[in-house]
Amino acid sequence: MSATTARTGGESPQGTGDLAAFLVFLERLKMVLSLKLGEATEPPLVTQPKASRQGGSVVRVPAAKEKTGMRDDLSSRVAIARMYGPQDWFTRSALFANDVFTTICFVLIPIQIVTTAASGCLFVLTAGLMILPLMLIWLVFSRLLLGTSILWIKVPISRPLLILPGLLVAFLAHLFVQLVSNPDGPSDRAVKMLLCDAWPLPWLVLRPPVEWQENRVD
Repeated sequence: MSATTARTGGESPQGTGDLAAFLVFLERLKMVLSLKLGEATEPPLVTQPKASRQGGSVVRVPAAKEKTGMRDDLSSRVAIARMYGPQDWFTRSALFANDVFTTICFVLIPIQIVTTAASGCLFVLTAGLMILPLMLIWLVFSRLLLGTSILWIKVPISRPLLILPGLLVAFLAHLFVQLVSNPDGPSDRAVKMLLCDAWPLPWLVLRPPVEWQENRVD
């Protein structure tokens, strides 16, 4: 009896350590797979100006304020991309179709409450393993959104061919983000939905031309 108890007591810390290592592995894999658009793994440094422009104090932004600031920054970038981006008929039509679809999706809010709660329960029941396939699905959607956006911006002649499949990808990505629980919280969901709704301009939102940044007024 004492030998069995000693053996069990000796194995318990090892099991706890294995579980902790597994959770760390999941968190690192999550950081690699998830699309942290413009977001560094370390909290960003923000310089608060003092009396002179050269002097300043460096402070760290809390995680909650960091995500909120990222969402607000993307909102302004989307507005600038719509204002200064391509103004041809295909681009305006794609943006209009996205706006209409986003408005229609408001009726899905009751369904969203149920589906996000159900997927959140699955996260708990599977010890977080359900996060991995969902992150892979978003990874595919995000690459399709950015890839078609790059072609749209850099190869204007491709726009008549891209408009229908690109809008389909944007619509499906929007529905996926809206109806599936997001482990990173509502701020991360808002960022992803902004990028879906900005198609075909998410590339300009994430990589605005230098002249846009120089003329931007915060």
